[in-house]
Amino acid sequence: MTNKTNKIYNRIESEIRALFGVTVINLVMAALLMAIGVNIATSQIIPAFEDGNWIIIPFAVMVALVAGGIAIWWIISTVGVLESVSDIQDQFESLGKKDSVTEIDLTQTIVRLMATYRLKKPKIKQMMKVSYFGSILFFVGGILQALAFFVQYLDGIEGLGLITGIVGLVVIFCMSAAFFLVHRKYESYSRVYDKRILKNKESEKALKESMGGL
Repeated sequence: MTNKTNKIYNRIESEIRALFGVTVINLVMAALLMAIGVNIATSQIIPAFEDGNWIIIPFAVMVALVAGGIAIWWIISTVGVLESVSDIQDQFESLGKKDSVTEIDLTQTIVRLMATYRLKKPKIKQMMKVSYFGSILFFVGGILQALAFFVQYLDGIEGLGLITGIVGLVVIFCMSAAFFLVHRKYESYSRVYDKRILKNKESEKALKESMGGL
């Protein structure tokens, strides 16, 4: 494998991982949204029935249904992209060891990546936005959790409570960082794909003009 081919191989591998990461992040966010809907149902609707607070019930039901509905729709949409990415990943891994991969193999993989991006572009763009806002959401949540933990620390929290609090904060901020880094990484690849698609369209247009508009 030449140095050029090695670089292309590494880039394709990185692109597949980044797209896979963006997809998984969206599944996580959809699952969290569904959890919010379930939480509203259990923490608001059931107690409202028990207490006879009929005013809260319609609003709680509406919020729970909307959150659950959006989550289910987003999971189904994201799974479609995940299937395409998984197919490309399986095909790429089936090429065998890195040293045995040819430029033709890499070209075919690039074509498949471009085709998937072109077909799923609107959905992928939305997924990138979700990953970005997800990173902000976890960061803000981490800040609020840190403030609450600091208050607990001043009140004398120690032992297991102190350890779990620190671990929880580390997990939240790590998820925020992971969401943001994956978003930024695939954002750079997205710009490259947009340029490739634009050049491809220009080439198709030039070819049609050279053939008399056929």
